[in-house]
Amino acid sequence: MTSIIKPSDFLIGYAIPNSKSSFYKNYYSGVDIDFTIQNIWAAYNADTVVPAKPLLKYIKKLGVTIKYEYTFGDFSDFFKSGKYKVLVLFSHWKNNHVEFYDGLREISLVSEKIPYESAVILDLNVCKCDALRKLLETSRKNLTIKSNNDRYCYPVFWIRYYKYFFQYISNYNVNFNEANLQCISNFFINLEE
Repeated sequence: MTSIIKPSDFLIGYAIPNSKSSFYKNYYSGVDIDFTIQNIWAAYNADTVVPAKPLLKYIKKLGVTIKYEYTFGDFSDFFKSGKYKVLVLFSHWKNNHVEFYDGLREISLVSEKIPYESAVILDLNVCKCDALRKLLETSRKNLTIKSNNDRYCYPVFWIRYYKYFFQYISNYNVNFNEANLQCISNFFINLEE
């Protein structure tokens, strides 16, 4: 995407729990889930919820929209609304399924929700989602896809990155690819110092 982007062009679809009530509501929902049943609340809270909360609050102040308890229906609605240029999806992956807050969805179903002509940016902060990326690259030619390929995604690490990224695009008139290249290199250099 070559147009200038600003934080208000982004929607973060946060499909993983962000509070104790969200965690247990998901855990006991009875839907086909994997993420919360693999975690213990106390550890998840300490490792993810507590450190992410102030970062997400700051990101929201920069003008980014964050939708918590992001469902498969929310994902479908994103492509219908046309309100945002970029969807950053924080989610879980299991055996060729993306886990939205309301359960696991096979990647072909996820792909079907994206119109063929869609020209948005889809940033997949989803562990091990290489199969979805490859499917979308071959079937949705106008879509720009950023992903962690076949690596694990640690939410707080990437939320810290996005704090840096959104600060950057708040201050500079750049497109997504320029901002991403600049921020990735600077972010990792700063981590090493």
